[in-house]
Amino acid sequence: MITNNIYKKLVYKSFNRFSNFALIGNDIDGFINIDIVKFENFEEVKENLPLMINSLKFEGEWNLSLYQIPNDFKIKHLYGYYRVPKKGKLILELSYMNICRNIGIFITDSLIHVFSKTNLWFERQSKNKEPNGELYEDFITVLLYEKNKLRRREINETYTIDNQDFYKRFLPI
Repeated sequence: MITNNIYKKLVYKSFNRFSNFALIGNDIDGFINIDIVKFENFEEVKENLPLMINSLKFEGEWNLSLYQIPNDFKIKHLYGYYRVPKKGKLILELSYMNICRNIGIFITDSLIHVFSKTNLWFERQSKNKEPNGELYEDFITVLLYEKNKLRRREINETYTIDNQDFYKRFLPI
């Protein structure tokens, strides 16, 4: 039997597209190939962030965060190693907990959508020769609004699909 584990996160954020932005990578107990990248406005984020996400190299525990920052950007160190801006608003947060090896990203003026999935792992069982394995899919969607009137909300959904007949059509037995 194939088990499909789906995790969805939907976040609503207000922001100023003409503000500065910073992408900060933190190595926790591993590494990520992005250090600190500053953007002049959201147009630069839309241009460059997909290329950076699609070329991520990481291992172990890490964190990657996109912040809206003021012009006087300064870094504060938490716990001696974890970097965050002294002033800023968190827009998007990715980590080893919600990103797998196969990553995709879609950005518009009002949306950031990041999705990732693991490769399908399966092994054949000797008695009934049916595939057995798991697939993990993560979806993170940030809806961006220009006005500050919206309250902060966050929605998390988790699904597990155990449908052997559905996967039999797509996997050789």
